[in-house]
Amino acid sequence: MTKVPRPTHITVMGRKFKITQPDKVDENDSLGDSHVSDKLIQIRKGQSDLEFETVLLHEVIHMALGVSGNSEDMPDGMEERIVLCLEYALIELYQRIKK
Repeated sequence: MTKVPRPTHITVMGRKFKITQPDKVDENDSLGDSHVSDKLIQIRKGQSDLEFETVLLHEVIHMALGVSGNSEDMPDGMEERIVLCLEYALIELYQRIKK
């Protein structure tokens, strides 16, 4: 099986975001982080392909909520709960389609 290169950019809702893979993304040792204003998604280096794709999906959902303006109106913690719910629901579908 041919290994697919990891993307360095992704378009979310018509906006192009750079994807980087630093050794550390934040002080919490998170697997990923994203910044709408900087048009940047960071995914911690050293992830397996499935982990990379799962973290990328998670951060893309954050980006979609941010670009659409929906994240601004959410109470504390609500965005992360919604993102996790969609990540868990969609990653299985993504893996089925990918096969």
